[in-house]
Amino acid sequence: MINLVSVAKFSEITGLHITKKHTGKMLGKRSLSTSVVENPICKQRRLNGDSICAKCYAAKMLNGIYKKNSDCFVTNFEILQKPLKTVPIFPKHWKDFRFEAFGDIASEIQFHNYCLIARANPNVTFAIWSKNLWIMDCVFKYESKPKNLIIIQSSVSMNKAEEPKYWFVDKVFTVYSDRETAKELGIKINCEAKCTHKRCADCNKCYNLKNKTKYINEILK
Repeated sequence: MINLVSVAKFSEITGLHITKKHTGKMLGKRSLSTSVVENPICKQRRLNGDSICAKCYAAKMLNGIYKKNSDCFVTNFEILQKPLKTVPIFPKHWKDFRFEAFGDIASEIQFHNYCLIARANPNVTFAIWSKNLWIMDCVFKYESKPKNLIIIQSSVSMNKAEEPKYWFVDKVFTVYSDRETAKELGIKINCEAKCTHKRCADCNKCYNLKNKTKYINEILK
C-alpha cells in the first residue's frame, strides 16, 4: 500500500531530498535527482570519449559548486533503488517538476518510483531527460505511461541528434560543441535558457507538449 503525504513530511519520512531552489538556468524549478557518481551506467558511459557523458557537467558540478549537495544525491540514489512506500503530494502552486537534474535512472524500480510520484500529482507536469530508455521500455511493459510525464531522449553523442527510439519519447535533446558546428549541420540552437541566458522557466519548451517542439538543441556548457 502506498501512503500519500505532503512533500515536507515525505522528505522527513523517506530521507529523500527534493531540491526546491536551483541557481542558473534552473532557477525557479524544482527537482528530485540522484548522483551520476553512483550510477554504474553513467560511470561506464563517461569512459567513452565519443559520448557527451565524457564531458558530464553534473559530475563536475557535484565535485565543485554543488559538492555540499552530493551526499543528498547519493542518498537519493540508494533510496530510490527500492520501492517507495510513501509518495509525496506537492503543493498546489507547483506547476512543473524535473526528475534527474543531475543524474539518470539506473533501474526499473527507480523509474517506477518516478511514475508513482507523477500519478500522485496529476496537476503537475513532470519532465525527465534520459539516455537509459531501455529501462523505461521494460517498465512500460507492465504499467502505463503517466499522462503528465514528458520523456526527453538525450542524444548520446555530441553534434548528432538521434531519432526517437521508443514510442513513449516526447522530445529529443542534443548538445552541440559550438554555434559554428551547429550552423554547418543546419541546426538551430533553440534552447533559450542557454542561447539567450534565459531561465528554463522563461523558455519552458521541455516542460510543455503544446509548443510542438520535438528537437531541442543546446550549446555545450
